[in-house]
Amino acid sequence: MYCYLRDIATGKYKDYDICSLIYIIAATLYLLSPVDMIPDFLPMGFVDDTAIIIWALNVSSKELKRYKKQASDCGESY
Repeated sequence: MYCYLRDIATGKYKDYDICSLIYIIAATLYLLSPVDMIPDFLPMGFVDDTAIIIWALNVSSKELKRYKKQASDCGESY
């Protein structure tokens, strides 16, 4: 997801799905946010974080596969 976001931000990947981008950005912001549904210091506190990442990957899987076909390596430019 990092390479996907980086390549969109730098303009290397222009043919992206806006909905997938929004889902991935929202999941990233949730992970970076200090506010959680389940505070991380509690037992099982990372369950909500994990669920958000899994959800974002599932709803964006087609887009990420399409992106991966164009960029076989995270450092590769095309």
